[in-house]
Amino acid sequence: MSSQVYRDFIYLQTPLYPELLAGVFRLLTNGSGYFLIARLLNWACTIATCALLWGIGWRITGRHVVGFGTSLLFAGSSLVIPGIASTRNDMAPCAVALTAVTLVLWAIQRGGRTRGIMALAGFCLALAVGLKVIYVFVPLGVMAYVLIADHGRQFRRRLVEIALPLAIGGTAGGLILLSYGIGAWDAFLYENYTYHREMPFVWHQHIGFSYFFEARYLVQFLINQVLKDTTLTILMLMAVAVVAMCTAKVRLRVWRRLRDSDAPLVLSLAGLALVFAFLPRPPYIQYFQPFGLFLALSVPFLFNALAPLGQVGSALFVGAMLTGCLPGSLLLLTNGFRALDTTNWIVTTVQRASQDIRQRIEARGVSGPVLTLSPIFALEAGLPIYRELSAGPFFFRTADRLPAATVESLKGVSPATLDALLQRQPPAAVLVGNEPDIIEQPLIDYAQSQGFEESTVTGFAQLRLFIRPKRERPDTN
Repeated sequence: MSSQVYRDFIYLQTPLYPELLAGVFRLLTNGSGYFLIARLLNWACTIATCALLWGIGWRITGRHVVGFGTSLLFAGSSLVIPGIASTRNDMAPCAVALTAVTLVLWAIQRGGRTRGIMALAGFCLALAVGLKVIYVFVPLGVMAYVLIADHGRQFRRRLVEIALPLAIGGTAGGLILLSYGIGAWDAFLYENYTYHREMPFVWHQHIGFSYFFEARYLVQFLINQVLKDTTLTILMLMAVAVVAMCTAKVRLRVWRRLRDSDAPLVLSLAGLALVFAFLPRPPYIQYFQPFGLFLALSVPFLFNALAPLGQVGSALFVGAMLTGCLPGSLLLLTNGFRALDTTNWIVTTVQRASQDIRQRIEARGVSGPVLTLSPIFALEAGLPIYRELSAGPFFFRTADRLPAATVESLKGVSPATLDALLQRQPPAAVLVGNEPDIIEQPLIDYAQSQGFEESTVTGFAQLRLFIRPKRERPDTN
């Protein structure tokens, strides 16, 4: 909230989401409660995304039930639920990217003066990438589509009225992102690209999980984690219906309805989302959220295209709804009853644990930052942390692979440079237990060597809190 990303502290992602959070925190907090507000922001972005999906579904088909079903398929997708139930930078770029695509679809269908709309869409596309780099496929797919698709315009007219304003808006947003590299370009490049290309493999190889990068594991991940989400059956059912149940004349009508509603743009974005989700290695489920978004967005376009099938199209939509929502519904039912007990909400338990940590430190009468790789507990209590550990365990666990001078220039810390940092600024307490011992052992060793006294933390049996003993001043009389 009071520092600059990359110049003042290490952060292994793009700059816009921490800036967004910092702005919201300034408005709504007075030194604590960050976790709740971050969750509320995440839910607000979720609601905005669902509202846009509902609106697109209604506008394409003229039926609110299709709009509702589209938003329900998205919110109930097992690809999306992990992002909704977190404070990661998943839902904000999702909402902004969908806003951009909505503007593009509106501008194309409008056919009149749309340069301002396309420039705004380009700006939103750049912001989506700034919020999460994985969304870089969206501006690429959109630009390719507006250049290739006819839309009743000649190429020169498409270039001037659609592509050029889109590029201008995107450039304006891109310049905002690049401005964060001014004065810290090496850190900007390393923390957004080099680290993610090199260090995940180094870490997983170190812990014996290098098979995460093998083709066999990637195939298993696709089958077990991605394709189990039966939202995919929506596409399968409708594709089978078109091929098996339609005459050649009806298939031609279906294709024309797909083309006229710009469904190829949405379907191509879904395909690109799946490809780009495998680019970060190893893959994790949150990278497939854009795939879930554009799969859901394709539903009203496919429903509209299948209108020539009459009641068969409606029956397919209902079947797809029931099967598509099944995995997410089972997941929600499994965990839903826990939500009825407000005392066990994660926000409540974290806040309770944070207050316990603060009280124990204050009772000991010591001051200083909290040394931890899980900073949320200290931040919730309004306690300072080390900016060098702003990236949590991720940079720290592989930082010894870099020269000490490079670690320092990145505003980070490694196990080898930790002692020097703590000599300059001793911690009031050390909090461990939320990460594997292989990562946290240097913190534990420091606490034990300095005679810190260990205690537990309310609500989190795995957490270990080491508090620095208060040293009495020697009598000089």
